[in-house]
Amino acid sequence: MHLSSRRFAKLAAITLGAMMLTGVWSITDAQGSVGDMPTTTRPDLGISVTNVYWASYADYQERDLSVDFSMNNKGAADAFNVAITGSGNTGGVTMSGTPAAVGDISAGSSAPVMLVYNVPAGVTSFKTSITATAQDGDENSYDYPLNPAANLVYSTNVKPATVSVIDVDSQTLVNNFFLNYLDPNDNQGHFVSLTPDGKYLWVSEQMSATGGYVAVLDAATGEELKHWDVGAGVANFMSRDGKWVFITSQKLASVNVFDVENQTYLGAIPIGSAPHVIDQSPDGTILYVTDLNLGNLRSFDMTSLPGALPAPIATLPIGNLTHALLAHPNGDYVFVGSSGAAGTKGTVIVDVNTMSIVMEQAGGVQGGLSLTPHNYDISPDAKYLVIGDISTYT
Repeated sequence: MHLSSRRFAKLAAITLGAMMLTGVWSITDAQGSVGDMPTTTRPDLGISVTNVYWASYADYQERDLSVDFSMNNKGAADAFNVAITGSGNTGGVTMSGTPAAVGDISAGSSAPVMLVYNVPAGVTSFKTSITATAQDGDENSYDYPLNPAANLVYSTNVKPATVSVIDVDSQTLVNNFFLNYLDPNDNQGHFVSLTPDGKYLWVSEQMSATGGYVAVLDAATGEELKHWDVGAGVANFMSRDGKWVFITSQKLASVNVFDVENQTYLGAIPIGSAPHVIDQSPDGTILYVTDLNLGNLRSFDMTSLPGALPAPIATLPIGNLTHALLAHPNGDYVFVGSSGAAGTKGTVIVDVNTMSIVMEQAGGVQGGLSLTPHNYDISPDAKYLVIGDISTYT
């Protein structure tokens, strides 16, 4: 099984995104009732996550995590003087900047609010309970507690092709979304992308040189909502701002690009050989792609989206089979895993400013565990590289 993990900025986003902070606030006030006034006067407010990110490298070093929320007024009554008043968090996490004024939210509309959480080193997930206040048109005040509905992780199973939904708190399997529509022996991609609001899953299935497709699923039910016959591959990468999804295609030997919000297909970036894994520079401007069989690291300019597909910047030969890929949080280096042949280079460190190899067999010697890297992650303090080895399963 491969967990949907998004290194660096997404270490904390796994919990905030997969937790689906889209619960509905209680319609009761702090005393547990709506009082004698007509219930239609109480604004029906809810909240959902739209983005989770480190706003800068300095914030990353200080462990100040930014979370964008959308506050929604789903009822018939306007809400006035809406404000976030506080939060209760696990893991020693604290929220700063409260009370945070949101302003007025008319019936049927929404308003953005950004909150900053200080996440202690070593904490990779946490739960948050947010409180807020609002007034109706008669200046009656209401308190709104919010508790996350669930702490969920979505995990892909390559064969048979399913997405498992796991409740982290109870450590139980909540659901399995079965994706084999044609053949139980079909493979799906190794990763799944969850939208920042926790509502949709992007998956790729039936990856092969002749077939495959990309689909959008309802994250609550597993129902397929959209489908594109554009091939499928191992990688499935959502940009750090949640705007774009990049999914490899063995069929087209390309990277397919999708607009997340509009759920539209923008086109394919030609690679020339089956692309394998994808990552992005911390500032969101450069896309990195490896092609498995040719053994290259390729970079593309993302700033042209959505008007034009990312254009090639550089191609660096790494050699052998390029499996693992990870961009360092400082934006200066990329780790590439090269394996599968005699004299394999293992973990290769690339200086992306000069697009040149700085070190081969990093962290190991010939025959060591690091010579067949298949996946990478990085510690929250960016001091340690974690390597998953395909030969020894360690």
